[in-house]
Amino acid sequence: MDTDDPTGRSSIAHPHRASRARLGLAGAGLAAALTLSACSGISLPTGDGGQVNLDLDGDGGSLTVTDEDGNEQNIDIETDDDSFAITDGDGNNIMSGGGGTEVPEDFPSDIPLPDGELQFSSSVTVDSGDNWSLTYLVPGDPVTVTEALRGEMDSAGFEEISSWQAEDASATVMEGNGYTVSLMTADAPDSEGTSVTYTVTQQS
Repeated sequence: MDTDDPTGRSSIAHPHRASRARLGLAGAGLAAALTLSACSGISLPTGDGGQVNLDLDGDGGSLTVTDEDGNEQNIDIETDDDSFAITDGDGNNIMSGGGGTEVPEDFPSDIPLPDGELQFSSSVTVDSGDNWSLTYLVPGDPVTVTEALRGEMDSAGFEEISSWQAEDASATVMEGNGYTVSLMTADAPDSEGTSVTYTVTQQS
């Protein structure tokens, strides 16, 4: 991947993230669900011989995931009134949402992103490769937004594999530059705009 990005993002992959995702992904979703419950001092089995230890309060806390071989991964959780952030022990983003959400540092720089409010982001690594998910709130109706985003992806070297379009929603799958991108749009009824979700998978 390129290391130069005009937006200031670095697309350098982190080698340690494969281990982090295998250990941390099981606990990250659980942490997001339990953080608001202010759970503390809880140990839960993962079903594969490992366990998740939680030490959370109303402002977040920490979580340790242990696999069946005894390997540990620390996860930190921070929350405030309208946002949350889950990071690994080195400060790398696993999942975040709400105010202050940022595009993961290792998100591919050759995938164009819309002008809008980033509401959610996640970044994980599994055996098959890196995966990212981003959700934006973008001004405009779904049809107009979808046409613009498809055009930007096409200009960036991505080929449309499949698509579906309705008045208030769409789904598009595109491939290029070593990635598969699923692009979904939907009318955002509580806001004046369109919800746009990117799901990006690194091709093996």
